[in-house]
Amino acid sequence: MKTVAIALLSLALTGCATQKSAPVLVSGKTLVFQGPIYANAADEFVGSIEQHEGNRVLIASGGGYVAPALRMAQVIYDRGMDVEVFGQCFSSCANYIFSCGKNIAITGTWLEDVSTLAAHEADFYKTVGVDTFVTWFGKIPSHDVRDTYFQTPHDMARFGIHDVAVRPDYAQTDLAPYNASGVEKVRFVAVQWDSLRALSSESPT
Repeated sequence: MKTVAIALLSLALTGCATQKSAPVLVSGKTLVFQGPIYANAADEFVGSIEQHEGNRVLIASGGGYVAPALRMAQVIYDRGMDVEVFGQCFSSCANYIFSCGKNIAITGTWLEDVSTLAAHEADFYKTVGVDTFVTWFGKIPSHDVRDTYFQTPHDMARFGIHDVAVRPDYAQTDLAPYNASGVEKVRFVAVQWDSLRALSSESPT
């Protein structure tokens, strides 16, 4: 069962760089990753999993670069690891780490955005059975989302993100902290499937 406290949908960063590594802490078979996702952070993360035969990941990350995040996500998926988001999880953290966990618990904030998907991103989503359209349909009329969005578990399931359980007040999530500047940066979206089918041959049925 995938358990979500807040599930919002944000932008995938592109590129790859080597920067200061995010700390990776190990407790038994649980790995704790907190910080930005860069190439050497992914190296440390993957190495720790292999060394300690980890089966669970606790993560809090503002995101980072696509290639390292995909590498981390692929290892998590291949090993059937559980994922718990305990803080903020934006950008590549949300777009990839969230999608690949065997069991997912989100007790922080999960945001996913709109991006142009490179071939390796599309391959990853194909592997985990998620429709790439989920990351950018919000920009299409009649949705017209300016920045980020979140949606119902029913709509997530139609994009391939299945068995997501949410709080009873999930759809009424307080968005004021995200829209405090007076500009709507986050919106709850009810997917207009008829419009998507008319505009894109890739939309789910």
